[in-house]
Amino acid sequence: MIDDGKGTHFSGSDHYPFYRKGIPVLFFFTGLHRDYHKPSDDYEFIDFDKLLKVSQAGFLTGYEVANNPVRLEKDNKEQH
Repeated sequence: MIDDGKGTHFSGSDHYPFYRKGIPVLFFFTGLHRDYHKPSDDYEFIDFDKLLKVSQAGFLTGYEVANNPVRLEKDNKEQH
């Protein structure tokens, strides 16, 4: 899914300032649950099957980018 910086989770994340400068970013996320970012958020809410799939997708994406002879380029227009 591509968010284009309009969702609250994308724009509130650490990589958003890079995105706004046109620097390529990736945001791998396993999703929300009722206790997300609350004091009651604990390990029992981790969906390990989903975490494995997201981790594999992140690894494979990084592997492809690192081994691609064409380097990713900065988009020269800033996002607001």
